[in-house]
Amino acid sequence: MSHRGLAERIVASGGAVISEWPPDVNPRPYQFLQRNRIISGLSRAVAVIEAGARSGALNTAAHALEQGRAVLAVPGRPDSLAAAGGLALLRDGATPLIDHTDALALFTELPRVAAALAEAANGQGSRADEPLAGSLAALLLTALLERGELDAGTAAELLDDTVATILAAMTKLELGGRVERMPNGRFRLLNRR
Repeated sequence: MSHRGLAERIVASGGAVISEWPPDVNPRPYQFLQRNRIISGLSRAVAVIEAGARSGALNTAAHALEQGRAVLAVPGRPDSLAAAGGLALLRDGATPLIDHTDALALFTELPRVAAALAEAANGQGSRADEPLAGSLAALLLTALLERGELDAGTAAELLDDTVATILAAMTKLELGGRVERMPNGRFRLLNRR
């Protein structure tokens, strides 16, 4: 397996490597289409950004529909061959994906999670929220207050955590209106006026 080191790092950081094939099996084109069923099955929704009339992205979307997952598609130019698949999905009832709010609207629990994190970070949570008071979110907010800006790698080193965990926590804080992601990929506290 040529990416054994990567797989080991993923597992060591709390992730998982999933495959129907043993590690020593060389990939074949048909395996990618079979893999798409796993990708959609592990997802809450599938977003097709760009897809020709025949593509792996459409294969993944078809699996998602069979599995009861939401399917979103970015509208493209009608004269673009690369947009044909996405436009067909939209014609057949896929949710248009214009910006991030279209995707977030599918997950009604996100505002509640973000609010709980924001309350915990502010020390305003109820007794039920007390375990969150010392949470990663609170630590990140404190680090941002002290440093002004942070990228996920630096935050991971500071807090002795993985970049993936830091990005997940930052995203929750971003959804809760506590931080903002800047164009350079760094995060800062959101100014509240």
